[in-house]
Amino acid sequence: MVEGTTLLLAMRIESHRSSIAAGGGERRTDRVPVIATGSVGTMSSARRWMFASAVLMAATSIGVGCSSGGSSGAVPSDPVLAQGQQIYQQNCASCHGKAGGGGLGPKLAGLVAKKYPNIADQEAVIINGRSSMPKFGGRLSAEEITAVARYEREFLGTK
Repeated sequence: MVEGTTLLLAMRIESHRSSIAAGGGERRTDRVPVIATGSVGTMSSARRWMFASAVLMAATSIGVGCSSGGSSGAVPSDPVLAQGQQIYQQNCASCHGKAGGGGLGPKLAGLVAKKYPNIADQEAVIINGRSSMPKFGGRLSAEEITAVARYEREFLGTK
């Protein structure tokens, strides 16, 4: 989607530059040519702003989902934390960021142990979910929940 959007915007910019360079004649500023999914038409100013906003929101969402929180490529030496990292990447990173920096869900890195001084409270949130966070009690074993909670506290907590 981003490549197609980039191509569309590049085509619109080049078209605009060409008309200016050619001396353009009479120019309407309230409408611009639109080329999308094989159709050619015009778009009013209000629709142009809505379209631009939608494109910007989509590009931002893709960027947040793919890169939020940086990288946590280092593997912990403790096998329980390594298991927790794997579980976190599979189940949590899409919302909380790859390194716990936040995104659709809140930031965890450096904050989760402060918010939940007792690990059992943090595990309860993982088990039961909260707000838009799904519950993982039926998907993960007690050992896996402890592993991911420890990873968030001990590994992401240092970021």
